Amino acid sequence: MDYELTIFLRQAWNDPRLKHNSTGTIVFNGGSIMDLVWVPDLFFTNAKDVKLHMAPKENLLFRIRPNGDVLYSSRLSLVLSCYMSLKKFPMDKQACHLKVESYSYNVEELTLEWWNTSEPVEIDENVTLPQYTIDSIEHYSNVTAYITGDFAFLSVSFNLVRSLGFYVLQAYIPSSLLVALSWLSVWVEISAAPARVALGVTTVLALVTQATWLRSQLPKIAYATETEEWITKGTNASSRNCEDGVSNNNFRRNSGMKARRGMLRRGMTRPQLKRQETQVLTTAELLYSSNEQLDYLCIALQIDRFSRVFLPLAFCIFSIVYWSIYPIPSMSK
Repeated sequence: MDYELTIFLRQAWNDPRLKHNSTGTIVFNGGSIMDLVWVPDLFFTNAKDVKLHMAPKENLLFRIRPNGDVLYSSRLSLVLSCYMSLKKFPMDKQACHLKVESYSYNVEELTLEWWNTSEPVEIDENVTLPQYTIDSIEHYSNVTAYITGDFAFLSVSFNLVRSLGFYVLQAYIPSSLLVALSWLSVWVEISAAPARVALGVTTVLALVTQATWLRSQLPKIAYATETEEWITKGTNASSRNCEDGVSNNNFRRNSGMKARRGMLRRGMTRPQLKRQETQVLTTAELLYSSNEQLDYLCIALQIDRFSRVFLPLAFCIFSIVYWSIYPIPSMSK
């Protein structure tokens, strides 16, 4: 993942060669004079792109005090890489680093220290992030060992907590409503098999579409996230309603075949049914002719009664377990 920063990079050091007799501070705002003065050759180790702001002119500031103290400030736009683990997405915390290091001078020639050790990194209070909240900022300094020697570096870690509001509104609430909508299939008349199956298939397709959209918002990763686990369980619950509708339809058909055989044994003829009365009268016909102990229609009715209680209860238990295992991340004090 990449993130962008616009920063004011301020450096200070003392150069005895730049001592002067002027009573005030000498100020330069870029220009060819910058090529005549030594400056540290710092670079950002995890940067993909670095740009110096040039409007309306170079955003550089160079101050020289009479005792040789130098202040060098520049305004930069950075594109930095940030290694993220999205297994707990969207209840995840991320740490994005900014690392500054000397390119040519080793620790024997150049050391790097924070200017203000108490609060070296300041962020504008009006800056807000759409998907994250800045939990804390950590800074440290250390030495990196290379084949060419040991080089000092300064590093800043931005600890971020993802804002959950967007995903609650776009993923969790809609998927929960779709799962609840699929429960309506067990309240539909058993003889209305097409309506039961169509309702279940529609909710499954809607959940699959939502999962695909959420996956498109993420980089191409090889593991499942917490949101995908939630939607997968919801899809399984909706598919169970489809299976229930299909099995009940099979029970109804078996019961209808038994009913017709029973009527033939009694010498009864099947009544001529109008198209609009077919569903209701067929159910009454099945109930009338079902006089055996093991009746398929009764089994279908019992499955529906059980599902009306079991499916919402199972989803509620899953929700409690899910939010217990994956709690909403809290801000550190």
